Amino acid sequence: KTIAKDFDRTRFALWPGVCKFLDGLPAGAHVLDVGCGNGKYLSYRKDLQMFGCDTCPELVSIAAARHLKARVQHTDGSSLPYTDGYADASLCIAVLHHLKPEMHKAFITELLRILKPNGVGTLTVWIKHRGQGKEVWVPWNKGTNKPLMRYFYMFDPEELIKLLTDAG
Repeated sequence: KTIAKDFDRTRFALWPGVCKFLDGLPAGAHVLDVGCGNGKYLSYRKDLQMFGCDTCPELVSIAAARHLKARVQHTDGSSLPYTDGYADASLCIAVLHHLKPEMHKAFITELLRILKPNGVGTLTVWIKHRGQGKEVWVPWNKGTNKPLMRYFYMFDPEELIKLLTDAG
């Protein structure tokens, strides 16, 4: 909430890997962006049916105002208000690493629940580097008088693979 405007101002560049994923989807596919933030991917392809959700009401408002064709709502990714098999594809870009480890499996299970049986998803997380702790706090300094500390869980690649496998 505190950093929504600054987040929006600094988060506009599209990641090539996410664009490649979206480019591989068929026209008309229903795509849910969980943790959509300012919705920078919601208008990437006009021929997709884009849906976005985020826990930050301010970012939801920004995304909804900017991406009029997309349906955007305020909701928690660990309890999505969509029916089973709702989406052909899902995005979860730089979200999971902000959650505590005890929430990871339930969150992934929920992402899988909303996908159609042959649905596909893409997910990005921060990966742990040698000598770095598993749980770190990173300051957000842009546009604030006092840095706001943000939580990050640093995944080991093997740990992420096991999490995804265990969740289904």
